[in-house]
Amino acid sequence: MKKIVILLILFASVQVFAQEGEYRENWALVKQSGLFGFIDSEGREVVDPIYNKIGKFGEYRENWALVKQSGLFGFIDSEGREVVDPIYGKIGKFGEYRENWALVKQSGLFGFIDSEGREVVDPIYNKIEKGKSLFGVQGGRKKKLED
Repeated sequence: MKKIVILLILFASVQVFAQEGEYRENWALVKQSGLFGFIDSEGREVVDPIYNKIGKFGEYRENWALVKQSGLFGFIDSEGREVVDPIYGKIGKFGEYRENWALVKQSGLFGFIDSEGREVVDPIYNKIEKGKSLFGVQGGRKKKLED
């Protein structure tokens, strides 16, 4: 009887927020204590409810979903792993500046991550300029950004 009461209390604190498959097949978005995560069709937690927001998979990169935690952004993959830690104030779409690169903003400065989640240009630039080439501007000086 004690186990049943504990289980009822646990399930009462978790709200299934979206129908299965709306984000990923056989997963349901859940909300617990104001934070979001995912459970699978068996009710097992596959992504801890630690995020303020979870975007749809595939909006930025196939099999990745944008997550927001404590005001900062990162990505999880379709296996539930955090592939880009939520450390950025902004993450742009992949391919806007260069194929397989996404603009990131951290502490007011800009850089880029690649489609594997690696930081390929450190966020040290005050702004990014795009023309025939890509330039980072730091302290009034331009630097051509290479692969």
